[in-house]
Amino acid sequence: MVSGINSSAPPVNAGAATGGLEARLARYQKELSDCVNCASAKTLEGKQKIQDVWSKISEIKTRIEEIAAARSKMQTTAVDAVAVFAARAADSGIGSRLDVFA
Repeated sequence: MVSGINSSAPPVNAGAATGGLEARLARYQKELSDCVNCASAKTLEGKQKIQDVWSKISEIKTRIEEIAAARSKMQTTAVDAVAVFAARAADSGIGSRLDVFA
């Protein structure tokens, strides 16, 4: 698990987090479809229900996008760290000399 330093956000376990969110998103999208296609969709109560479900869908989509952005940032940071290490190793001569005594 990865979490930012001084971050108020919970740790990101991208695979598990997006899997659960995607399942909830699918469930809410089906519920929205049912609400829109039911007879009470034109009533005030029906419109409120549709709005509530739509809000939940929007929240979940936003969270999935945040997780994807965090995952991308983590990958970029890891690649940068490897590049820095490789540059330092090249500058220091580590691994460039081989002493052989028989």
